[in-house]
Amino acid sequence: MNKKVLLINIPTTRGNRDLGAAIASMPPLGQLYIATYLQQKGYEVQIWDLAVERMKKKEFIERISSFSPLIIGISSFYESWSNMINLCEVVKTIFPNIYVAIGGNGATFSYQEILMETLADFVLLGEGEYSFFELCEYLNGNINDINSISGVARMENEKIKISDPKRIPVLDSLPFPNRKLIDPNKYTYPYTICTTRGCIGKCKFCSSGAFYGNHIAFRTIDNVIEEICYMSREFLMTEFFVIDDTFTINKKRALSFCEKLSGLRKSFRWFCEARADSVDEELLSAMRKAGCFKIQFGMESGNNDILKKIGKNITIQQIEKVVAIAYSLGMQINLSFIIGHPDDTIQTIKESFKFAEKMKIKYKANVLCSINTPYPGTYNYIHSEQLGIEILTDKKDFYTMNNCIINTKNLDRLTINKLFHDFHIGTYNEIS
Repeated sequence: MNKKVLLINIPTTRGNRDLGAAIASMPPLGQLYIATYLQQKGYEVQIWDLAVERMKKKEFIERISSFSPLIIGISSFYESWSNMINLCEVVKTIFPNIYVAIGGNGATFSYQEILMETLADFVLLGEGEYSFFELCEYLNGNINDINSISGVARMENEKIKISDPKRIPVLDSLPFPNRKLIDPNKYTYPYTICTTRGCIGKCKFCSSGAFYGNHIAFRTIDNVIEEICYMSREFLMTEFFVIDDTFTINKKRALSFCEKLSGLRKSFRWFCEARADSVDEELLSAMRKAGCFKIQFGMESGNNDILKKIGKNITIQQIEKVVAIAYSLGMQINLSFIIGHPDDTIQTIKESFKFAEKMKIKYKANVLCSINTPYPGTYNYIHSEQLGIEILTDKKDFYTMNNCIINTKNLDRLTINKLFHDFHIGTYNEIS
């Protein structure tokens, strides 16, 4: 029986890895959850985060040989597709008896391609804690039927076999991620915390709803506060990032969190993401009092008709109202928006630019612009033909949100790319 497991977080492209790590790097929290759950079940686990750690091929091979794991779990991101394929090839060519499993968002929606294009033995779909452990138990002979394990895809007799993923019903049952498995000093945001899984949003450009389904799982506030206290004791943590899709999804729960966090002897600085329709002055004031110094809202467009058509179901008036409140409370504000929506025109994009500029000047907001990229699992991908979206490549490495891979019914790829780059160099006002 081999109870050693290696989890590898792969980087995007080699060219921008160091820059990305310096600007906005976070530990692979999903892998930390899986690793800690496996440790709780008696497995020895290592995490290698190649997004922040440099390792030459020779060292990589030597370390795998020395550790000799039963299985290697690899993360999946579309912009890292070639890295994922190459990593699998290196491992399976040199260590054919070590199993390889790939999991994550990309794996969930593109398991067929992964099984066809890589040398991976398994693909894990959805949340990975239970399925990865059960897969390890199967490989060690403790589970007889692999078909009894939820969320596993594999090749059998040249055909893909798949079992549907299941949600983890009680998030409080999971142990706190063991952050001693990584070096927090290598990350821009070393302490992240997840209090919910799922999102109420129905945004057509996002795959969160498809990944988690309609059910949103909540940790109890007491459990969340306990983890914060644990990180404070073990790592002297004073600042953290709540990485929920929408932390403020339930106002009563968010207020309870703020009240209990404010009641601790120690003060913390923290930040989170929220929807403009899920906060008000009462909640933002409570968050600020509890140490929230920064908040991010998904603006997505500066045109109300576009916001409605993409399923955002908010207005620019709502956005400005909550941004104004947050600004008055002394919060730092991040806003993100997308260009190249199916119904975008040059005019609607210019409206987004104008609204973004207003948010910058009036409220000192940091505004982030990206390009609509129809990732597998999103409404935009599934209904691309109906929406008039022409996807120009199936090479997943190009799915980056900063390089357009589509034509829409109103705009071509080159125009969208030009608008994107003009915004970032501040020349968009010159566009006719």
